[in-house]
Order: sequence, then C-alpha cells, then structure tokens
Amino acid sequence: MSGESRGRGRADKSSRSKKQRIIRSPGEEIESKLGFDIFSEGDKRLGWLFTFAPVLGWQQTAAKIGTQRGVASTQWLNERISLARYARTIRKF
Repeated sequence: MSGESRGRGRADKSSRSKKQRIIRSPGEEIESKLGFDIFSEGDKRLGWLFTFAPVLGWQQTAAKIGTQRGVASTQWLNERISLARYARTIRKF
C-alpha cells in the first residue's frame, strides 16, 4: 500500500507541473521556437509603444480616424509630452 501511495503522489506532482505551465498562443509557440521566449523576469513596467508606418490609398481614411482617436485619447499627456511633432504627421494624411 505504501508503494501505491508514492506512485500516486508522483502522478499528482506531474499533473500540477503541467497546470503551472504558461498557456501560450500559437504565435507565441512559433516565437519561442525561433528563440524569442516570453520574458517574465525582473520588475514589471508600464510603457507605451508608438508605431508609425506609411499608408497608401483606401487606408488613408482609416489612418486619419485612428490617429485622431489616438491624439484625443492622449490629451492628458500634454502636460508632460509635447505632441507638436505628432500633430504634423496627422496633417500629412
């Protein structure tokens, strides 16, 4: 009986480790195979990522709407960050 209980304990531990694994999306699986694994060490930080790309044809209208919404949602940043250079990019569309 004691041997059976030891075997069960090991099975429970292996099932727990499977549950503790990080659940990844298919895209994250591909990235980890390419060497870009999820970074979960160190201090957690909050930040912003700005991405600018050229827009052609029918996408210009959607880009105008998107950038105008982005500027409207970041009005509270005006005290700390000058948005003058970003306003110029909105006029170009």
